[in-house]
Amino acid sequence: MKKQLLLSTLLGAVAAFSLAQGAFAANNASQIITGSLAATKAITVKSGQSTTTSIAPSSGVLAAQLTPGFTLNDNEAIGALTLTATVDTGAATPCFGVGTDTFNYIALGNTTTKPSASDVANAIAADIDLNPNVIAYKIAAPAVTKISGSGSLTAFAYGSNKWTSTGGDAGVYDVIITSDAAKAARTGTFDSTDLVGNYAANLTLTFDS
Repeated sequence: MKKQLLLSTLLGAVAAFSLAQGAFAANNASQIITGSLAATKAITVKSGQSTTTSIAPSSGVLAAQLTPGFTLNDNEAIGALTLTATVDTGAATPCFGVGTDTFNYIALGNTTTKPSASDVANAIAADIDLNPNVIAYKIAAPAVTKISGSGSLTAFAYGSNKWTSTGGDAGVYDVIITSDAAKAARTGTFDSTDLVGNYAANLTLTFDS
């Protein structure tokens, strides 16, 4: 009889414990799932632009406008940007400039018979008569086109042989540099001292930070 009573007591205690546990059991649960998006910060050469043309040997006029460009992609706020251009003179010589006529120019240098740094400087500045193997062309300020994003990118401004933007909002943007529609060489920068060959400049767009 005592064994039976003890068993009944134990069973009752187990049942009571189970009932108590059930009373505190949650009827819902939650958890967090996470995906991590890495920073994207890239500048690429924009394809499909006009970057090669011929130069008329009698006048220096380009056969077509030049329209080199870049695409930049940044999913964070964009910091300052710098656009430079250089001619190979044995070193990388800056070749963006503003003439005494206040127009913006880019100089192209002969890649075979390299010009001197002073020849490049003369072609884009005041003294435009002493510049063998350098030909300068008028350009417009770099144009910014938003491809995606909800913000904007500050316009480029010229200073000290380069173009700069203070940056802007996250997004994807095209930056295009276009030579003048007239395609003419700057007066005084094309003559018989310019030897046969390819004339080129190297353009670079850089995130400053």
